[in-house]
Amino acid sequence: TVARLLNLPAAKVVSKVRRMGGGFGGKETRTAFVAAACAAAAYKVNAPVRLALRRDVDMGTTGGRHPFVVKYTAAARRDGEGVPKLAA
Repeated sequence: TVARLLNLPAAKVVSKVRRMGGGFGGKETRTAFVAAACAAAAYKVNAPVRLALRRDVDMGTTGGRHPFVVKYTAAARRDGEGVPKLAA
């Protein structure tokens, strides 16, 4: 945590974050490196620090999905009966 990084009690740490949104959430758990960088810089200069990532960096570090496995079985009749037709 930021408090541990700075060797401070958690009650002494204040973080203001612009609203995070979009997609399916989960962004709040992938930003520890940003919080740590801002906290260290703010502590060093004794002033608020703002960090804005380039879009490609943001997507590369905070985007993504949890891995998953899908198993399925598919079948079709040789004559095509009972097989859904795709709309053109």
